[in-house]
Amino acid sequence: MCAAVGALHAAGWVHGDLQPHHTVHTTGAVRLIGCTWTSSPTLAPPHTYLGGLVHLMSPELMSRAESSVRPVVTDPPAEVYALAAGLWWAATGTWPLDYAQLGIDPGKFTAKVLRQVLAQRWPPLGHIPQWPQLEEVLRHVLTRRPQDRPTALHLAEWLRSMPL
Repeated sequence: MCAAVGALHAAGWVHGDLQPHHTVHTTGAVRLIGCTWTSSPTLAPPHTYLGGLVHLMSPELMSRAESSVRPVVTDPPAEVYALAAGLWWAATGTWPLDYAQLGIDPGKFTAKVLRQVLAQRWPPLGHIPQWPQLEEVLRHVLTRRPQDRPTALHLAEWLRSMPL
């Protein structure tokens, strides 16, 4: 998935709503689906962006989604954040953000209200005790400022070199 997203970014495209459920894994290939908010240098981002799955959205993309500026621009650093958050979720079945530390149940909020809550107080990351090497790699991505995040291809390299 990381390599597929990296190839998409290298071609100048962004998916706009990366999440594990928006990929189809076949023999030798990963297909990205759910491309409603895809954009490129020749395809402007849609003005109807409503935000992706909140638990996977980067802080900066959440801020853009909550602003009145349209269209909301999704960029590769925000997608790498979503990629890492989605991999956390896929590997653990839990969200990367530790909502319990804020004393909230994210399931009791609409996406818009949850984005507003997170704009005020960002929870710490959870833990992956059964796979600390994966946690280390994903934590590195999820705690970096957008300009300091690795690329999707770099994340793919890290994950391929990680001991199982």
